[in-house]
Amino acid sequence: MRIIAGKAKGRKLRAVAGSMVRPTSDRVKESLFNILAPHLSGMRVLDLFAGTGNLGLESLSRDAAFCHFVDQSGKSLQCVRENLRDLGFEAQAHCSKGNALSFLKKYRGEPFQLLFMDPPYGDAKAWGDLLRAAASSSVISPAGWLVAEHPGNLELPDIEGWTRLDRRDYGTTSITRLGYQPVHLMNPELPKEEP
Repeated sequence: MRIIAGKAKGRKLRAVAGSMVRPTSDRVKESLFNILAPHLSGMRVLDLFAGTGNLGLESLSRDAAFCHFVDQSGKSLQCVRENLRDLGFEAQAHCSKGNALSFLKKYRGEPFQLLFMDPPYGDAKAWGDLLRAAASSSVISPAGWLVAEHPGNLELPDIEGWTRLDRRDYGTTSITRLGYQPVHLMNPELPKEEP
């Protein structure tokens, strides 16, 4: 596992020892960041289910302004902190220990323009809960993107507020990019007619 491009290009990342963390492969990451790279400069990024911090760290290397890493594993967050320290990105990041769904429901800070979501591979219901929570909170700004890594045999559910922009398949792994448009902007109230 390494940083592919940017300020920290070629630097190796620490892995979470003896864990079930499933890092995004370099091949998938390179393809994904070929799409994201032109837009990353100055972005605020949220890396949910951070694991080693692979995706958020790549974003920081490519000039994202800030990344918030969330994971419920203390071991994973320790690994993220060590990677941040090794790469010199500590001042541009924050780490939170906790459940991703709870984080989305409770978040009240400055919104993010890019959200990475790579939960343990599971069913569509879990995805529906996560996508609804992200859409109904203040976590992502209008016109922000969500990048979901999921099993190739899983079709993400349609959730109001999210528009499917594209999907790419890499063997048994798929990446779906969703665009966010708040429901109140998708369905603005019609102006009332004058009596």
